[in-house]
Amino acid sequence: MQRLSVANLWSYDNFLGTEYRALLKDPSFISLVGGNVPEVLNSSSDAFYISSYTTGIEFKFERKTERLIAVIVSNSSFYAGDLRLLTNREQVLSILGNPNHHRPEKTIPVLRCIGAMDEYLDSRGVATQVVYKTGSSDIATVHYQMKNHA
Repeated sequence: MQRLSVANLWSYDNFLGTEYRALLKDPSFISLVGGNVPEVLNSSSDAFYISSYTTGIEFKFERKTERLIAVIVSNSSFYAGDLRLLTNREQVLSILGNPNHHRPEKTIPVLRCIGAMDEYLDSRGVATQVVYKTGSSDIATVHYQMKNHA
């Protein structure tokens, strides 16, 4: 099975900003979504999503332009680049260095407590956000997104 090797062939930031219809022609994108179709959580939402529970990846598209604006990954086998298979903040800091932005764990009304987050920006304005589990330095999810849509 080549599922894990697919994650090494590209990075999610290559997909960001690409229209949904164009991504449907990309075999590596199709293998990640596994035949899942877009879902709209709320008809008034400005976004639609494709979630692949087998890979632990969610793709968020802007409804108006149909462009991919964020990729949320919860399976460490599918983290991109240097983050692949890392499990905690200490490892992230040792590989990526100090983040451009750090948000400590905090409590938000209704959402309750949310984990800390480290954000790294590249020269193109793509943000890699590493979100940690509450009360822990273990990675919960990694978000790859176009910063102007954060």
